[in-house]
Amino acid sequence: MRRRALLALLLPVLIAACFQGYAPLDQDEPIDVAVQPTAGSMAGPLYVCGERLCDSLGREVLLRGVNVGSAGLVPPFAMLDDVAWLDPLFDWGLNAIRINVVWEAVEPQPGVYDQDYLARVESLVDAAAQRGLWVVIDWQSQLYGRALWGAGAPQWALPAGVEPFAGEAPHDWYLYYLRDEVIEAYGLFYADAALRQSELAAHLMLAQRLADRENVVGYELQSQPYAAPLDHAFVHGVLLNYYVDKALALRRADPDALLFFAPPHLRRACDRAALSELELPGLVLSAPYFDSDVLLNDEHDWSGGALRSALSCLWSAAHERGVPASLCAWGVRPTTTNGEALCHSAAALADRYLLHWFYWDLNPSQRLYNNEDFSLIGTNGAKRPAADVLSRPYPARVAGELCQFQFDIGQSKFYVTWRETGVDALTEIVLPAGLYPDGFKVQLGDGQSRFDQQRGRLLVCSDPEFSLHWLTLRPLR
Repeated sequence: MRRRALLALLLPVLIAACFQGYAPLDQDEPIDVAVQPTAGSMAGPLYVCGERLCDSLGREVLLRGVNVGSAGLVPPFAMLDDVAWLDPLFDWGLNAIRINVVWEAVEPQPGVYDQDYLARVESLVDAAAQRGLWVVIDWQSQLYGRALWGAGAPQWALPAGVEPFAGEAPHDWYLYYLRDEVIEAYGLFYADAALRQSELAAHLMLAQRLADRENVVGYELQSQPYAAPLDHAFVHGVLLNYYVDKALALRRADPDALLFFAPPHLRRACDRAALSELELPGLVLSAPYFDSDVLLNDEHDWSGGALRSALSCLWSAAHERGVPASLCAWGVRPTTTNGEALCHSAAALADRYLLHWFYWDLNPSQRLYNNEDFSLIGTNGAKRPAADVLSRPYPARVAGELCQFQFDIGQSKFYVTWRETGVDALTEIVLPAGLYPDGFKVQLGDGQSRFDQQRGRLLVCSDPEFSLHWLTLRPLR
């Protein structure tokens, strides 16, 4: 086995529990890349393996990323002014981005597709690949479309009889999901076969352009498929049929793509019967979470009860369906009171439930969607505190079945366990730049490790003779 050969190269003598210390170095010799793909390489498409994501080597993959493109939800639909803003993400420990695409930008007029916009999406995907980042293509739908203070459907697709909102969106624009006009617009869209077909054709146009991109993980079917009434007939009839039609079409355009589907509302994620008939390969349950106190009062309630309930709900719904779960959008403003505490709580809970997540968002421009600023980087180019909180270690690729992991942010201690499954590859632990300025010490239950400082990855070669592997690390001081 390759792992046995690597173990022989890494350490002549193995002991059941071994310690290693890594002091800061200018350069570290990586493991032979002829044996193992470099950290950050795509290594083929991802696929769903039970409730987990796996790479082509059979390793379990955990996605930690950020949304990119909120500035492009409205004209001129410029998602990121300079792809160089992606440069720090890998050093921060992130391994993915979620690109926010809107129907209006793809098809500004009926049957007319903006090839320049599609090329910009392609360029952003390619820029992500050059930086070792996976990509999920989001299909944004907020308040149906820009005519109703949201983003998504083009102006020409506003159903007849629905009056557009006048003026600029208010600060509490998200409450307008309850407005009759928004509810009616979604309802009429789902009832209009021709309009749905136009939307599907635009989505397919994008998927066909990206089908050969190895780093594209998959596509959101629709980010927020709201309509009313959210009753059994809608969820199990109209919405289910919409999802199935779009999923099958996207799968034909890009056979390897994963399909991220959202519940009608996050509270419906806990409804184990909702969309239970959606049984297709490669599905991932995807839902956002934004703290109501943050949205309304720009502060975080220290109790965190709503956050725990929402993430537990997302995990349990995915577990019931036997699919992976992704927290597709969450975040705080830089002005939010106790915002860093909320970021830590959300990240820790996501670790506990083994959720994939994408922070909202990365937008260092002055073009703010509905005057909302949640960006990890400010307009002055400075990193904001949330980015430091999110720079935490995690098992990005595990040669086995990930059991649990935890990071003690106060003491910078990390712990992870995984089961042996016979996967003949290396486990990769992400260690963001600057997390251990004085070095760190590793304790392994078996096997050996090597730190690739250039890529910020601790590469672990576990001994296949052990059924359960574990690793801890702490600062070297």
